[in-house]
Amino acid sequence: MAINTHQESINIAALLKAQHWRSVLVVSDPPHIQRINYCLETLFNNNGLSYRLIQSDIPSWHTGRWWHEPRWLFFCFSEAIKLVYYALVYGPEFL
Repeated sequence: MAINTHQESINIAALLKAQHWRSVLVVSDPPHIQRINYCLETLFNNNGLSYRLIQSDIPSWHTGRWWHEPRWLFFCFSEAIKLVYYALVYGPEFL
């Protein structure tokens, strides 16, 4: 069971290796895509795995004006904080 995106990335990689799969499609909300990519990129590259990120379709999400919606403004702000946290806690190998 994963408690954060980092742990979930490790679990996904472990599942792929256990099943002898080489790639996976990952679907998530648009503002969360960057952190998922941050977690998967080095981990998957180091293990010979590949992934494709797919943004979910959210009617209230507008790429060109997300900051006008308080919910998405807060969500993106929290994602930025989490990215800094991940860089500090999980180190430069995830950059």
